[in-house]
Amino acid sequence: MIYPWQQHQWQQSIDYVINNRLAHAILLSGPSSIGKLSYCLSFVQRLNCTQPDINNFPCGKCNDCRSFLARTHPDIRLVNVDDQEETNKAEQIKVDQIKVDEIREINQFMTLSRQQGRYKVVCIAQAEQMNMNAANALLKTLEEPPADSILFLVSHQAESLLATVRSRCQIWKLNIPQQQIALDWLNQQAENKSWATLLQVANGRPLHALALCQTGLGKERE
Repeated sequence: MIYPWQQHQWQQSIDYVINNRLAHAILLSGPSSIGKLSYCLSFVQRLNCTQPDINNFPCGKCNDCRSFLARTHPDIRLVNVDDQEETNKAEQIKVDQIKVDEIREINQFMTLSRQQGRYKVVCIAQAEQMNMNAANALLKTLEEPPADSILFLVSHQAESLLATVRSRCQIWKLNIPQQQIALDWLNQQAENKSWATLLQVANGRPLHALALCQTGLGKERE
């Protein structure tokens, strides 16, 4: 699923696919709690979907979509991604350091032949958690990407990644949404007179504002 403030970005991403300009490595960067991981997962699903809808969203019904949603797709590997897709929590929870052995496994996975989908895909959330050895190991895949393979790195601290890693990625920058778009979405989630205040406390990040509301802070502010 993508959020209302990501509609324009989605069309740009789809254009990369349609015009054959999709890179082998893509870095999704931007502040936390704006839906980067959810966006990435939706796009990963769309890449192998065989029956996308009229708006180029994944159908959710084809064999590839069902396999992805069940986390059993043989051509997709997810790292640091919560199985329940609780996007806000997944972007906020501090994960352990990504070590070199994990990246070596990813490198090996990327060299395997595709079994089902059109693309071989890896998504690494909180990519800034790679240690130096892991980042250097990843360069092997970035420098010699297998055919029909795509690596996604998701990070709200992209500046922490090795410059050599960033330079080999196509950068997709996701930004904080306009205030009114964020408020409209928040009002659809729950009735709360303090959304504007919570959004301000959350520095404009709607998913963080929603999380603050769920802690009861909105009532306290009222």
